[in-house]
Amino acid sequence: MVSVELLLQQIVNGLILGSIYSICAVGLTLIFGVMGVPNFAHGDIYMLLGSYIAFSLYALLGEPFVAMLGVIPISFLVGLVLNYTLFHDLPRRSLTDIMIITFGLSMCIEGLVLIIWRADWHKIPSVVTGSVNIGGLSYAYERVMIVGVTIAIIAALWIFVQKTKWGKAMRATQQNKEAAQAVGISLSRIYALTLGIGFTLAAIAGALLAPVFYIHPAIGLPIGLKSFTVTILAGLGSIHGAIICGFILGVVEAVGGTLISFAYADAISYIITILVILFIPRGLFGRY
Repeated sequence: MVSVELLLQQIVNGLILGSIYSICAVGLTLIFGVMGVPNFAHGDIYMLLGSYIAFSLYALLGEPFVAMLGVIPISFLVGLVLNYTLFHDLPRRSLTDIMIITFGLSMCIEGLVLIIWRADWHKIPSVVTGSVNIGGLSYAYERVMIVGVTIAIIAALWIFVQKTKWGKAMRATQQNKEAAQAVGISLSRIYALTLGIGFTLAAIAGALLAPVFYIHPAIGLPIGLKSFTVTILAGLGSIHGAIICGFILGVVEAVGGTLISFAYADAISYIITILVILFIPRGLFGRY
């Protein structure tokens, strides 16, 4: 018999996990929605630009908070560079070409990680220490911080997309690329901005989890798969759907793992995804 306290604990753990799913999935959804490119290297971007860069900056500077902040400009710059090199022609390519190129990027990243950092496991210290009691249960400040940072990032992204000139240009490009070009919007600049933001969101997620879990070359694939799972559940191109479904999936995994078995946590997620595809092909909030 599972106690109420344990269920509450797992719901909070699910929200923490869902925070990471949401941030990564929003970046993936943004890239697909604006550029029409499913980035199959998204999980490895999370691993390299988030976790490993945060670890390297910590080793260099000795400050975990500065290291986590440092991944933001680095990941955005990498996104810009890759947009004008590897990704610049992808919106006009076939799905097969996109899969080959992004899978190739994924393999290159994994090889680069093994060359530079090898297969060793790494970890950076917590940014904050201590815990807080909520409803008689104790939660580490570090894990509560992840949820808080996620909410702040989502709010900032919503303001940017809805209220700023660049955000409105991104929405216009997503809705109709030809019409956006007709009114003077530069697709190349919007694509560069989109890829930079998408990579930055994945990197932030990786940096947030770097003090929580060990860093190793295999951490990218599970997050990449879950990001696609959330995107499919939400419906391709739905940013708000990706946010909601990310949290839902995190809670379902945590609670389902407690009630059934954590050995089946991933299976629960994928079964739900299959059922959604069968009965709601466009996703819960789908546009396409």
